Amino acid sequence: MKFYGSSIDVQRTSRLVLLRIDHFTEFCETYRDETQLVKYAMMNICTETADLHYNAEAVDMGGDLITLIFNEKAESHELGQPGHNRIEELLRMMQAAVMTHLKCSISCTIGTEEDSLEDSIASYTRSAEASLHRLFMGPSCLIYTADIMAYHAKEYAFPAGKERQLVDHLMTGKTREAKQVYADIVGETAAYPFTVFQLALSHLTMTLNHVRNTLKKNNQLTLDSVSDGLMLPVKDAEDISEVHEHFYRMFDELGSKVEEKRTLKHEELIRKINGIIERDYADPNLCLTSIADELGMSPIYVSRLYKQLTLKGLTDVINETRIAKAQHLLVETENSVADIAERTGFTNSSYFYRMFKKFNGVTPNDYRRKEFHSENF
Repeated sequence: MKFYGSSIDVQRTSRLVLLRIDHFTEFCETYRDETQLVKYAMMNICTETADLHYNAEAVDMGGDLITLIFNEKAESHELGQPGHNRIEELLRMMQAAVMTHLKCSISCTIGTEEDSLEDSIASYTRSAEASLHRLFMGPSCLIYTADIMAYHAKEYAFPAGKERQLVDHLMTGKTREAKQVYADIVGETAAYPFTVFQLALSHLTMTLNHVRNTLKKNNQLTLDSVSDGLMLPVKDAEDISEVHEHFYRMFDELGSKVEEKRTLKHEELIRKINGIIERDYADPNLCLTSIADELGMSPIYVSRLYKQLTLKGLTDVINETRIAKAQHLLVETENSVADIAERTGFTNSSYFYRMFKKFNGVTPNDYRRKEFHSENF
């Protein structure tokens, strides 16, 4: 340190502060070939700001990371200002100056105060790990290494119950509910070491891959785009919203594919039901129950689904079909009304008359006379 003209005293109490440049990809795109020069300017701004209370040096660690080494000045120590308040004030001043002069933000991870520079350097890996919690805390945050290290005392158990809920929602196309359960699972990891978040994310990725493969196998879904890039490079994510966006995009695609498949299945079901009605309209036993029995489904389910998809009651459609066939027979044949009623599935002539008038506004005989008159005219 003396050789390089540094004011750092390796024997005095020291502290490391790790700076991470927020939105680093954009930072590199903005400054391009001048990235190192701008980082050097950032280091100068920070050491000059720290000089109010500390002897300071800055070390470029590569990438988005800069390490500041702080020695408390003897005269500053005599003022007796609380350490936390002082260093937070300084770091906020650094952040403001960097934003003003370089138009970028920095997040700060505050290492523990150690008896010597050597001890501070030994604590570097703990602060580097703690700095990853910027993912949860967002840009321009202040992170205390000691607070994050305290998370190691907690034991984490992956929420298997919520995972089952997530799978159920994804399999049934309930995308909004799936996103909420996923967000709960990921959000809980913020209060644990960063490795817990990474492991939970890996677990969720495998779960999502299993759901994808199951849907693909059982429903012949085309999910090519989902299969690409399932593993998110977490180290490149700076904000939890980026992680969420990655998973939500896959949830949305899975949901749309499930809904598309469900729609096709429903359309096929409606076609089958309408086909049965067209085939068996003359059978007086044709009804909701007989149709449901042929399809192997619950009458209540068939009735509700048909009404939901067509906005018509199934019994009404059966009657509509029978009346339409009766209209044709009244015009094209000379069969009696009673015979036509029987041939179109009505066992009760009075009920036939009532239904016919409900749909046409006139009786069968009046309808026949009207149509006959229209043709002759």
